[in-house]
Amino acid sequence: MDDVEDLLFLLEVFNTDRDWSVPGALTAPGLIRSRSERGKLDAMKRRRLRDQLSRVRIIAGRHRDAAPGGARELHRIAQWLSDQWIAENEKLLAD
Repeated sequence: MDDVEDLLFLLEVFNTDRDWSVPGALTAPGLIRSRSERGKLDAMKRRRLRDQLSRVRIIAGRHRDAAPGGARELHRIAQWLSDQWIAENEKLLAD
């Protein structure tokens, strides 16, 4: 059941603040940087994205040693998302 919850959460992350022409917020730190520079990233949105990133990192860690298959793919996807948020990018999510 945890794997299904992790999958559904990752789908939520990929769809947060997404529309037909803009990818999900955590998938594109450059988008977050642009929103921040234009004053379009309020504290509540930053908090939500920080919380999502924290859970993404937990998912990546939980499935790190998974055997090939679905759980291993959860790790791969969560790790890819996490890797987008190097220290410089993560500063964009700070209060």
